[in-house]
Amino acid sequence: MLRTAQRGTHRAEGPAVIDYSSLLAPVSKGAVGAAALTAVAATAATGLGLAPADAATSTQRGPVSQASSKLPPISALGSSPLRTGHSGQRVQALQSLLNHHGANINVDGSFGRRTRNAVVTFQSSAGIGVDGVVGARTRSALGSKNPTAVNSTPKLRPGSRGEAVKNLQSLLNNAGANIKVDGVFGRGTNTAVRNFQSSAGVGVDGVVGPRTWGKLSSGAGSAAASKSSTAVSNTPKLRRGNRGDAVKNLQNLLNNSGANIKADGVFGRATYNAVRNFQSSAGVGVDGVVGPRTWGKLNSGNVTIAKASSANTSAPAPASSTSAKSDASGEAIVESAKKYLGTPYVWGGSSRSGFDCSGLTSTVYREHGISIPRTARKQAFGGKIISESEARVGDLVVFTQRNYGHVGIYAGNGKIVDASRSRNQVVYRDIWTSKVVFVTYR
Repeated sequence: MLRTAQRGTHRAEGPAVIDYSSLLAPVSKGAVGAAALTAVAATAATGLGLAPADAATSTQRGPVSQASSKLPPISALGSSPLRTGHSGQRVQALQSLLNHHGANINVDGSFGRRTRNAVVTFQSSAGIGVDGVVGARTRSALGSKNPTAVNSTPKLRPGSRGEAVKNLQSLLNNAGANIKVDGVFGRGTNTAVRNFQSSAGVGVDGVVGPRTWGKLSSGAGSAAASKSSTAVSNTPKLRRGNRGDAVKNLQNLLNNSGANIKADGVFGRATYNAVRNFQSSAGVGVDGVVGPRTWGKLNSGNVTIAKASSANTSAPAPASSTSAKSDASGEAIVESAKKYLGTPYVWGGSSRSGFDCSGLTSTVYREHGISIPRTARKQAFGGKIISESEARVGDLVVFTQRNYGHVGIYAGNGKIVDASRSRNQVVYRDIWTSKVVFVTYR
């Protein structure tokens, strides 16, 4: 008679677990009993599809060789899903099949973290839903005669580990990165991936999928690197807050163009202002973000940053052809703002159907090729705060009450054009308080 498991010793779903020792109780003292136990164990192993040797070795590890061990049939996985927490012979069969497809995990019958990671990697490689649960589609893919390359080109993201990540890191280094090949997808690898994606012209999301693998394997990461080793580290899209060698390269190029900033690899306020000044001098969109157009101008060596002496002294700069051009541009900005006079005030609005204060200023500036943040507070600190004596027509006037809560366009002689909430429309009026700061994006 078979003994059942005691209450509280629940096993995972799958083939029943039999206590074969109870079958041998009457004959356990003889050689017949030992022979019977061996035969029963061998039969159980064969029923799972494992050779008897596999039954004796419960923690086989690494890819399964067809020559050395018989691969378990897909039927050994059962018909119900397998997931984290399960254990038993079904999980052993799963682990053997995963190793056959390139994983390197212990065949111990325990569905833990390593087994789940191997399942996730396999699912990504096989192009099926990645959920870490072995259902019908995963079982079908595991039964493929041609092993899926688990460790070659799976979808990788921060947190991934293993040989596939080492392969990725090596390819990134071939493409110009300088990261440790440790098999851990951490911050350094994430930054290198994003830089490579930006350079390669693919979506910058830090996830290594088919397009990124394709670019890495097509020559962008090996032979071509000798000709353009700067592809990864020198020309990614950079913005305030970035750090690293790419920022140092940017800072050196800005200094070559007339800036005077520290090349410390930190994209801080000084670098941000230098980028904006360079963009203004180069005639590209002034947004403080270093993209392809800004990199192109920087690498051309043909742009010199205009010296904005008026923004660095206590008195306005003397009139010159450069300042006159700036003043004329400021007048044009004011005229653009005035064409919206009478437009209704609409919270969050940024069109002819209605504006709020920062919606008006950002829209007018954009019409003149100047990109500025969307809110009044961000517009205040995104530009350069100057004194009233330094302010020119077309600069911004930000009201400091309510945490820099209102902004307008300076029209000269103490007047502004702004979208007034109290008057419910765009108006031309006097600056009514001294609690303001003047901000320039020149």
